[in-house]
Amino acid sequence: MCRRLRSRRSLLEDEVEVSEDFAGRCEDSDDQLDAFVSAIVAWCLHTDRADPIPQGLHWVAQREGWIRLPLADSLAALTEA
Repeated sequence: MCRRLRSRRSLLEDEVEVSEDFAGRCEDSDDQLDAFVSAIVAWCLHTDRADPIPQGLHWVAQREGWIRLPLADSLAALTEA
């Protein structure tokens, strides 16, 4: 994975399989990792596998935006897709 994720590579290896070529491109470019993580987060949002916006705070999310994180088991679900 890219430089900033290299130490966390084992966290993803159990859940997501990527080719050596792709992993190498991530090690060479943080942009490649950003695109990969963004695609996973987008998939989690699309399949309703992200933390919901807390009740009563939808108005804040609409006005200022809200970062929704993938649910803990979302990577496992990704391998089933």
